[in-house]
Amino acid sequence: MKLYFTIFFIFLILIQIVYTQNCEQSKSGKLILIIDSIKNNKGNIRIHLYNYERAKYFPKKTDNCFRLKVGNIVNGKCVVSFENLEYDTYCLSVHHDENTNESMDLTFLGLPKEGWGISNNVKLWFRLPKFDECSFKIDSDTKIINVNMRY
Repeated sequence: MKLYFTIFFIFLILIQIVYTQNCEQSKSGKLILIIDSIKNNKGNIRIHLYNYERAKYFPKKTDNCFRLKVGNIVNGKCVVSFENLEYDTYCLSVHHDENTNESMDLTFLGLPKEGWGISNNVKLWFRLPKFDECSFKIDSDTKIINVNMRY
């Protein structure tokens, strides 16, 4: 009888462990990004998504972003989605790559020649944005964000 009780007890512990692991798996959501105010349909839109872990690279080091998407422009608008994003804090930068050279073209003063935008549409004056002021949380199944392009 003790053997049956021991086996039953071990079985209950294993069930508890499996259940706990399944409950602790990261939840994930979908981000839908709508980019407006694109001045023309030339080229494409490059979207650089940064998670909290990669915040230190935002916005200058686009090669180190968490995920990159390239979207097509239709009638001055671009809609892109990111699937299976773990619940976390994110921010993004976008740029209108009119000549499709895969980089942001700058003037001799270091200002953008091509259109750009950032999450939360933060207004900037002669400085780069900070992750915290552009960040948003993915904490539900679907999050929709609008970004306005600036030229």
